Amino acid sequence: MNLLKVGDTYIYGDIDSYGLSFRALGKRSRFSWYGLRRKLRSEVKKSACQDLDCPDYYSDFSSITNSRKAKAKEIQWLTDMPTAFAKRWELISKAERSVYILTWGVYDDITGTTMAEKILDRLREVPDLDVRIIVDQKVAILEKHRAVLERLERESEGKVKIIRWNTTQYRLHVNHRKLMVTDGEHIILGGTNYGDNYSHLAGHQYWRDIDAYIHGFGVASQAQAQFAEVWNEQIIENEEVKHFTKIQTEIFPDDGDIPVQLLDHNPGNKTRNSDHNIVSGVYKLIVNAKKTIDIENAYVVLDPILREGLKKAVKKGVKVRLFTNSNESIDVPFLGNFVASSAKKALSYGVDVYLKKGTTLHSKFMIIDDKITMMGSHNLHPRSQALDGENVIVVFDKKLSLDLKKHFENGIAEALHPTKESDIDVHKALIDFIYGSLLFDHL
Repeated sequence: MNLLKVGDTYIYGDIDSYGLSFRALGKRSRFSWYGLRRKLRSEVKKSACQDLDCPDYYSDFSSITNSRKAKAKEIQWLTDMPTAFAKRWELISKAERSVYILTWGVYDDITGTTMAEKILDRLREVPDLDVRIIVDQKVAILEKHRAVLERLERESEGKVKIIRWNTTQYRLHVNHRKLMVTDGEHIILGGTNYGDNYSHLAGHQYWRDIDAYIHGFGVASQAQAQFAEVWNEQIIENEEVKHFTKIQTEIFPDDGDIPVQLLDHNPGNKTRNSDHNIVSGVYKLIVNAKKTIDIENAYVVLDPILREGLKKAVKKGVKVRLFTNSNESIDVPFLGNFVASSAKKALSYGVDVYLKKGTTLHSKFMIIDDKITMMGSHNLHPRSQALDGENVIVVFDKKLSLDLKKHFENGIAEALHPTKESDIDVHKALIDFIYGSLLFDHL
């Protein structure tokens, strides 16, 4: 085990996870951060494809990430938040058979209330509509996250089934996934929860975020299977919902031609050990890139795996651009110094760094060689691997990648662009030492 270094490098995971961090990452996955890095390094090195031009890259990537493969009929990037939520309301209002929602939280505000009203209105029109919602329990018990959920249960007379996700095995673990599937045909997946900060429905321009609308019976059946896996596990583990019925899934043939893969990360619960599906995908894409890597992610805190991947990419001559929050824009002030320190370290590797001005950047996506895009709920910070359940979609389509790249370019055009390390201020405190060394997984 490496001992803590003198200087600012202690917050980058320069020690193995231990203490509470070790319990979170190590006990379930059997790997420390450095052990996991060694494992991924070996897996990627032995994989059939070492760059994105490999004809079998799609299958090779799936074998490493344990993904659900499908082909979508249609994909739209929803970068305008009022439009993204209007699409949700449209899908709910047209649902004939089912509405399944998986989210971190529902807020007691205009957006949460609108969601409830749309669901209740549709239930009056289609009384047999199967509506199931999973939210994280730690969020759902908070004062500003209870009323809408309780209203849905009360006014639907129990027709809306709600699971407040928790695992008794690891009480610090969180459901951070975001997914909506209607009628087994339509999907919304991305970074947003049901609140005004995300939707901008309160009349203000709040956070920068992104969702995707995905259409097709084949891909939606895979997404529904992902939802069902989380739902059914909770019925086994969560005493409060043991009376709920499990979801029986059926995988339908592909009816589209856009190759995609759905990745789910389980941090570990009573029924499943932790996996590292998404981190494996992030690492493989970065080290296999040949030309460009564009990363837009809310909370970038470099762990040993991400640090090594970025170094390798830059050393190969890959142009890497990173867009994340500044201390000014970040919504969690405590994380500000950790993100700033990681941005500073990335800049020292040769990464082109951009920092958000104004309101918070909350989106999470990366574009590799202008041909593959990964987007979803996964932040590039330790807790997304160690503590949080996450999900992403990986899209293997050049046109869609270039379309999203335009959005990325528009974002960095308005961002701070430090060109030397001294341009990024980092203000260290004792709490940074404690979390950076003993509680690294919680960042």
